[in-house]
Amino acid sequence: MTHSNPFHGVWRLHSALVGGELALGGKPDGLLVLTPDGQFAQAIISDTLPPYASGDRLDATAEEYSAVVLGTIGLYGVYELNDDGTSTDHVIGATFPNWANTLRRSGELRRVVDGDVLSEFSVLGGETIETVWHRAGDTAPFNHPKSVVGTWRLEAAEARVGDDVFLPFGEVPDGRLIFTSSGYFIDILHRSDIPAFASAGRSTGTTEENTAAMQGSLIVFGQYSSDDQGGFRDERVLSASIANWTGMQRNTTSLTETVTGDMLSEHLNDGDGVDIHLTFRNTATRARHR
Repeated sequence: MTHSNPFHGVWRLHSALVGGELALGGKPDGLLVLTPDGQFAQAIISDTLPPYASGDRLDATAEEYSAVVLGTIGLYGVYELNDDGTSTDHVIGATFPNWANTLRRSGELRRVVDGDVLSEFSVLGGETIETVWHRAGDTAPFNHPKSVVGTWRLEAAEARVGDDVFLPFGEVPDGRLIFTSSGYFIDILHRSDIPAFASAGRSTGTTEENTAAMQGSLIVFGQYSSDDQGGFRDERVLSASIANWTGMQRNTTSLTETVTGDMLSEHLNDGDGVDIHLTFRNTATRARHR
């Protein structure tokens, strides 16, 4: 039996409860993207998330790392519609490592769409998360060889400081970057070898576990503009796991997104002498104009 998909689209967070409480603050921000071909990415950022005093996610205090673990949710994967109209999520990756490679089935996941409002109830690692989202845009394809629109899987990441090179997400990085045709983007990147928390709970991580998880992951979402071929022009960060980045605007003088075939190359010059190069592969073979 084939069902129409009421869920696909871009959704902006309206409210969130964790365990029935305002654990993410009174006005958290977030973005949920559900694509027609079954990809999803979800980011939620607390409105009380403090900026890093150092401005550097690799040089924060234990208290700052703990606040980011508790004040952010970032996960991505694939979803499918069931015959009864419910959906099942396969969480492929998450900034909290215990949530990676898990399934959310009916009973652990409930999505209901009423007009332009999506209500979601989910259980992740024993935590109940209740969210309400308002439709912000669509996820229709934009088929042009230079278009950034699509779902992209991180394959390589390196940062250069002078002659020194380091790998910000380890030897085998992972993550997703989604650009939507309605002008939104969501970026969830992480090391693939972040160790799971022994306690399995975000609130009971050790200093070492919190540090490894937050130094090894990144959540960013916002809005971007493009040219008439779908090529990247500029972006504005709505929120990020590095609170210092919220509100930041970048154009092609500091950030480029270049599509060649099914590969996307990102180059970021952060202004502090650090050049960051990321390489992504499209998660699906897209029809292109030749």
